[in-house]
Amino acid sequence: MPNDPRPTKAQRRDEARAEALQLRAQQKKKERRNRALAISGLGVAVLALVVVVVYILGQGNKPLLADVARPAGTTITGGIPVTKGAPAALSSDAIKTTTGVPVVSVYADFMCPNCGNFEKVNHADLDALQAAGTIVLDYHPIAILDASSTTQYSTRAAQTVAAVANGDPAHFVAYWDALFTNQPTEGSAGLSDAELATRASAAGVSQSVVDTFSKGTYTPWVAKATEQATTKDGVQGTPTILIDGTVWSGNWTTAGVLKSAIEAAAKG
Repeated sequence: MPNDPRPTKAQRRDEARAEALQLRAQQKKKERRNRALAISGLGVAVLALVVVVVYILGQGNKPLLADVARPAGTTITGGIPVTKGAPAALSSDAIKTTTGVPVVSVYADFMCPNCGNFEKVNHADLDALQAAGTIVLDYHPIAILDASSTTQYSTRAAQTVAAVANGDPAHFVAYWDALFTNQPTEGSAGLSDAELATRASAAGVSQSVVDTFSKGTYTPWVAKATEQATTKDGVQGTPTILIDGTVWSGNWTTAGVLKSAIEAAAKG
């Protein structure tokens, strides 16, 4: 009788068992690989989420004026600190501790009629105090009334003031004052660019600086300084006055009241 080449029942059973074990090993290997990939993918996803959260938190803490061209001597919060007749060139965090005198911050819009009245009532006192070094007068030119002119006068005027602070700081105060003298009526077109240049020249600003007005270099700075004022500094209208960082709500329409408040702050 010829040999039967077919595997025996026992052999088939052993082969089936071996094949099942091989399939099971392959399945387990595949499952381990999938778990490893899943864990790796989860790790990457978590890391990406952490990066995104850190970035968002970093952006939230980032000063609003960090990424715009800033005039020399201005603070990171949009102030132009002046004492003894010229920009103090101090950081916003160091003004008080460096000078040891009160910091009086004035937020103003050059189209704002109340700002003009504020200057008429308080200019002499504030100018005398800063000239004597008794205070740091922290000017904040902002633009919240662009809609009240047909030419975005608030922004145009403020950016020329920034240009003067940057290029001819010795005449900054004189030019600030000039813009509130014969101030344009709210709702009008405001001064033209040529008229702004004329007032700057009359205030003693060098022609080389006046010639930069037309470039609008500090227009983005004005926008961010305005955002800083209205979203972080508590400014709800102009003029707004802060004494050492605290909004002063006294009656600035009466001469001497603000000066008395400043003198009281100086005494501690």
